[in-house]
Amino acid sequence: MLSPKTAFRTVRIAFLLLACFIGPDKVYAQDEIPITKDQTATLFPIDVEEKVESNYGVIIRTYALKPDEKPGDIPINSFDKYGVRYELSEIIKKENRSEDKLTHTETITINTPGNDMNEILNQLSQEIPYEKDGYAGKLSLDISTITCEAAGYKMNSYTLTVTREYPHLSSNDTSLIPKTVTDRGVTYSLADVSFNAQGTNSIDYESIPTSYTAVAKYTTKGSSQKVTGYVTTAEYHGEIIKTLTNETIFKAYFISKSPVVEPESTPEPTPEPDPIESEKPMQSINARWLLPVIMSILSILLSAGAVILLFLKFSHNTIVYSKQGVEYKKIGQLKVDYKVDNPTVNLTKLASKTASLEFVIELSKDAMKKIFDRGKEINDIQVIYKDKSITHTIAPYATADKYQFEISFAEDKGDDFYEEE
Repeated sequence: MLSPKTAFRTVRIAFLLLACFIGPDKVYAQDEIPITKDQTATLFPIDVEEKVESNYGVIIRTYALKPDEKPGDIPINSFDKYGVRYELSEIIKKENRSEDKLTHTETITINTPGNDMNEILNQLSQEIPYEKDGYAGKLSLDISTITCEAAGYKMNSYTLTVTREYPHLSSNDTSLIPKTVTDRGVTYSLADVSFNAQGTNSIDYESIPTSYTAVAKYTTKGSSQKVTGYVTTAEYHGEIIKTLTNETIFKAYFISKSPVVEPESTPEPTPEPDPIESEKPMQSINARWLLPVIMSILSILLSAGAVILLFLKFSHNTIVYSKQGVEYKKIGQLKVDYKVDNPTVNLTKLASKTASLEFVIELSKDAMKKIFDRGKEINDIQVIYKDKSITHTIAPYATADKYQFEISFAEDKGDDFYEEE
């Protein structure tokens, strides 16, 4: 039998080894909290636990310290209880941490040379990091918030010209020519005039013009505005997290200097039952309960499999946006049809939600993976809207991740241009 002194040392060593495995949050009384004989208690425990380990009494006092309270104020003096002396063994510290989660929106502005949505999407990152005021996270681009406005204008000037003919003039005198003319509400000024003989008479062997035709050129100045660039604004949304440190928990372990329970004698071993006799009732239990248990497990697995198959069949993997002004708004979700030669998205189902003929289609990661798994060198996707169909070739640099592309069912009406000087 161990002496009380040896047993106390054994228990103390065991506690120290346990604290080493707990981690760096341990605090030893002799290292960080000085023991003072005349220390006065300024903190009170929130919990006190008493137990017996290896015949020695253990009292654990738990303290919850706020950030403005000091660990040095924890009472660590030895004390007597029920005639038994208890001394401090160690103090273990554990910080209580919590997280503050927020949904955050970050707005960014960039300069773009044009207002083409495909070019704008190439210049915008799909995700941006966020770190501010202790919060951190990743924000994702919300394509429906993209707006594009003209940043400035440049004035361009040009010259407009009209020509007039004045026949049957008596002479080649410019005073006979009007100095201004009006054409389609625009006034033009005389810039140049030339005379041509219209007919001649022979007098004294010389040809004398009988009349003249004047060709007059009139001009005026015009101007137009040209956009010099665009300013694009987009919003990023996401969850940001801040780690908060609340109260710090300290557990002070006190161990009795002497045993509080006498060692018990080793009990005699209980004879084990005859293996042959104990095997018979087990067989009857297995025969009675094993089959219903197996049937219940199979029923649960079949039900779960049916739910998963229904989810995979009817889940959507495509988001559709329609153009409203210069912005794109989300109008619904669809599922790609893989049964045909080319994967197909039918937008006709969403025709009642928009009058626009211009769309942005976003394929999910799952949809892109299924397209790539077909093993084709060129991956095409067919888009149907009412009685029209357009085939889009997926960019060769695309990966099995989310993919967006713009498509238009509007007819090209052409543009009018002025010739600049």
